[in-house]
Formats: sequence, structure tokens, C-alpha cells
Amino acid sequence: MRLTLLSVIFVVPVFTIGQDIHYSQFFNAFQYLNPAETGNFYGKTRLAGNYRNQWRAVGNPFETSLLSVEQNLFTANDAFSWGLYFLDDRAGNPRVQSNRLKASFAYHKKFGKHHFHFGIQGGGIYKQLEIGNATYPSQYNRNTGGFDPNLPNFETLQYTPATYADVSAGVIYETTLGKLDFRSGIALYHLNQPTESFYGANNQLNTRPIYDLRVGYALSNSTRIVGMAYQSYLSKANELLFTALLEHFIYNFGYSKNLKLIGGLSFRDGFLRNQDAFIVMGGLRKNNIVGMLSYDINTSNLDLATDNGGAFEVCVVYEIPLKVASLKYIPCERY
Repeated sequence: MRLTLLSVIFVVPVFTIGQDIHYSQFFNAFQYLNPAETGNFYGKTRLAGNYRNQWRAVGNPFETSLLSVEQNLFTANDAFSWGLYFLDDRAGNPRVQSNRLKASFAYHKKFGKHHFHFGIQGGGIYKQLEIGNATYPSQYNRNTGGFDPNLPNFETLQYTPATYADVSAGVIYETTLGKLDFRSGIALYHLNQPTESFYGANNQLNTRPIYDLRVGYALSNSTRIVGMAYQSYLSKANELLFTALLEHFIYNFGYSKNLKLIGGLSFRDGFLRNQDAFIVMGGLRKNNIVGMLSYDINTSNLDLATDNGGAFEVCVVYEIPLKVASLKYIPCERY
């Protein structure tokens, strides 16, 4: 019983902290990817919702929901942006619930074809351990062959929810060379190295870097390919993602509108560990609305337990365009 109690206190939080929250569609988790990504679009307002459901086959799934909003203010060659996001993550059983509320601010500067983006982010993180659904060896019922949560567990679990401030910053560089477009970004999370613990220990979070690289090439006026790489690590947890997307535009779809079809594959791996998953994804953009769906095919050591099923993820983005003033003509009499 003591071993079970210790595993709840130590193993579950350490696993959650070490792995941290991730998205297969990292490029659609804008502010979570990089604070400098805040407002990095041509429009007035961007609203986004992301949902990820992972490992349903092995018990309670890991569920992550993200809601975000961004607002732009443009000048001649500059732009200022602010954003806000709320993230809710529930992992495992006993569940570790994490809530994040953060504000982001970004500055965008253009020098010809060269675009620089700088961002800073700050907010609060709240984590708690939901032990109401936990079962212990003393609750095993030999008559039914299962665990009975109504039986006494003879355990006293005392912990304090973790609450702390978190500060991040990032920078992005973008340019276009003919049919080729290039983007590179780096973000640093937990810059203040906050302390996170359920039991008062000095468990200080290390700074978590995120690197992303994106290269696009226009095959024609209607077709474009995009290659992306993403790498992040925290303590001993290391994540590496390679993504290839194909985008195809269908012009004048409907009433003078355009439709963009998106499809691609990703591969998740990590340095010095086995491969994790292949990811298939697809989506479309119609006017100012983007929707994407992806599915992780598990190839790690959990493939037998999950029957190769890993996670599904959905993202919806809505952009409110800028209002461009139209020319007004004043009629006059002809002489």
C-alpha cells in the first residue's frame, strides 16, 4: 500500500512534468508553439481551438484542450499583437489536472522580404491531483475479482496543489526567395525556472527550448509542399517531429471564393530512444476558416497495449480579416 501511495505522489507527477504537453499539429498551436507566433497572420483577429485525446485504449485517456485568441494592430512596416490562451490538460489515473492561463505580446518588423517576430509570454499554471477515482490493493475484492472503491483504502494522502507563475519568450525569422519560403523559430519556456511540487519539495523546472523549422515550395500556382521540423526537450524527455504537407488550392470554389485542401504525414521520434508514432493528417481552408484532423499511429513499446492506436487531434481556426477602406468617388457636374 505504501508503494502504491508513493507511486501516486512521485511517479505520476514526474511522468507528466517530464513529458510535458505536446501537439502533433504543433504548427496550429500558435501561442503554445512560440510567443512570437502571436499575431503572425494577415488579419485582425484569430480564434483557435485545439483538442487532443491520447491513449484511450490503456485506461483514462490523456486529454488536452486549448483555446486562444489573438489581435493585431498594424502600422506601415510594423505590427503589434496581443494574445490570450487557456489550456486544460488531464492525464492518467489518478488524474493530474493542469490549467494554464497566459497572455502573449509580440512585435513584428519587416525589412523588405525579411520578417522578424519577437514575443514574450507570462501567466499562471495550476496543477492538482485527482485521487477520487484511485484504487489501492486493500480495495481488491476477491469475490468479484475487481477493485471496489467503496472498501476502505487505509491510506492518508496529503498534498498541496501546485500554483506558480511562468515566463516564456521567443523569436521567429521568415523570408521568401522566389517560389521558396523559409521560417525558423526558437522559444524558451520556464525562463524563471519555477518550482513545481505537490509535497513542498524543491522541484525546479528547467528551461524548455522549442525549435521549429519550416520550408515551403510552390510547385505551381495552385500547389505547394511544406516541410517542417520540430524539436523540444525538458529534463530527459526529448521530442522530435518531422512533417510533410501538401497544399492544393481550388480557385473560384463556390461564389468567387477559394478552397485549400491540406494533407500530410508526420513522424515523431526522440534522440536516444525508440520511435514513437506515425501521424496522418488532413484538413481544408474555406475563406477564413481552417479545420484539420490528425491521428497518431503508435509504433512505440505501447503498440501491443494500444493496438497501434495512439491519439486523435482536431483543430479549428477562424480569422477575422482586416477592413480595407474602399475608394469613394464624389460625383461632379461636367461642363
